[in-house]
Amino acid sequence: MKRRLPLIFVAIVTVICVIGASVAAVASGASGSAVAYQVNATKVSQATVDRELAEIADHDAVAKVETVFGIPVSATNGGISSAFAATWLTVKIRQELFRQAADAAKVSVDDAARAEQGRALDQQFTNNNVNVRVSQLPPVVQHTLLDYFAYPKALGIDTQAKLNSFFASAAKHASIRVDPRYGHWDRATLSVCPPTGCVPTTAAGG
Repeated sequence: MKRRLPLIFVAIVTVICVIGASVAAVASGASGSAVAYQVNATKVSQATVDRELAEIADHDAVAKVETVFGIPVSATNGGISSAFAATWLTVKIRQELFRQAADAAKVSVDDAARAEQGRALDQQFTNNNVNVRVSQLPPVVQHTLLDYFAYPKALGIDTQAKLNSFFASAAKHASIRVDPRYGHWDRATLSVCPPTGCVPTTAAGG
C-alpha cells in the first residue's frame, strides 16, 4: 500500500512543485553571504540556507526527512536536489510569514507551544502509519516544523479556510524574493519553484 503523508502536511506539499527526472543540484558548501531569500524586511543568507541543507543531507535520519517531505534530499551527483531545496525554502518562507504576523499581532510561541505541536505531529505520523518521530529528525527540521505549526495556532488559524485566507493576503501584500540559484518565488502558489521549473500537482484524490 502506498504510504500517504500525514494530513497536517497537506498545506505544505499540495502546492509545492513537482519537477522532472533531471534535477539540478544546489551546492551545499558555498561560503558566500549573499541573500538566499527575503521576506519583507527579513533577509536570510545563502550561507545560512546552505548550512541548513548540509545539516539535513548529512544527518543519520535523512531518510526520515525524505519520508516526511515526500521527495529525495540528495541529487544523483551528490549535491542537494533542487526540488528539496525549493521545498525547504517554501517552508522557511511560509514560517517567516507566520512569525511576522505573530509579531504584528503581539502573540508569541514558547517552548510549551512547540512541545504541544511536537506531540500533535507525532500523533499524525502514527495515525498515518509513518514511522517517524519529530525527535528523530535533524534539529533544524525539528525547529522549523514546530514553529511552522505553532505560529498558526497562536494566530488562531485553525481551519483550512483561515489558512487559505492568510496565504491569500500574504500573496497580495508580502514582498518576497528568492535568489535564482534556488529557483523563483511563485506568488500564485506561494511556493519556490526550482531552477529547472515546476509543474503544479494534480488535485489529490480521497
